Formats: sequence, structure tokens, C-alpha cells
Amino acid sequence: MLKPQPILDPAAHDAIRAIGQAALLSRVVALYLGESPKLIEALRSAVATNDGEALQRAAHTLKSSSRGLGGIRLGAVCAECESRVRAGRLAEAAQLLDAVDQEYALFEQALAITGVGAVA
Repeated sequence: MLKPQPILDPAAHDAIRAIGQAALLSRVVALYLGESPKLIEALRSAVATNDGEALQRAAHTLKSSSRGLGGIRLGAVCAECESRVRAGRLAEAAQLLDAVDQEYALFEQALAITGVGAVA
């Protein structure tokens, strides 16, 4: 049986803090929380218009930015979405949007709990 992945990897936050500016992490999280809903909307729009290229691009960007802040599970769902689009399985990728929403909500809550993000 596989061990479940955590929602948030605190090592990512430690790496940002190690740069030397304590406020940097809060600024990066605020930027992420401002931009990530736009990426989720871009995912939905791409599915609605059957635009695989836009779906792949939005999934890739959300994957990278989420993983950069320690969003392990959200990054994994986005990676799977991106992989399915690359394989020409757009309908299967579209089925992952609910999982993206769910994992994003959990990640947003985890950021709030750590004190670096706030749920609006």
C-alpha cells in the first residue's frame, strides 16, 4: 500500500526562508494566492473550448508554482492532467478538474495554517 502524500512539504518554505528574507515567503505566497485562481479558471476555460495547448500550459504553470511552495498533492494532480493532455487524452485530463479544485482548497488551508497564507 502506498503511503499517502502530505498536502504541504514544509521543506519548500524552509528553502525560501533560507534565502535570507523572512518576509519573502509571505510575499511569494500572496502572489501565488493571487495568481493561482486565474490558472484554475484558465484550466476550466481550456476544457470548455477544447484547447489542449492552453490546458497543458495552465496545468504546467499551476503544477510548477504549487510544487515550488510545497504543494505536493496539488502538483501531482496538475502533473497528471498535463501528462494526459500530452498523451492526447483531453477528456481524461478534463475529468481531473474537480480533483484540482479539491487539492487547491486543501493546499490553501495548509498555507493558512502555517501562517504564511490567508484564506479569503
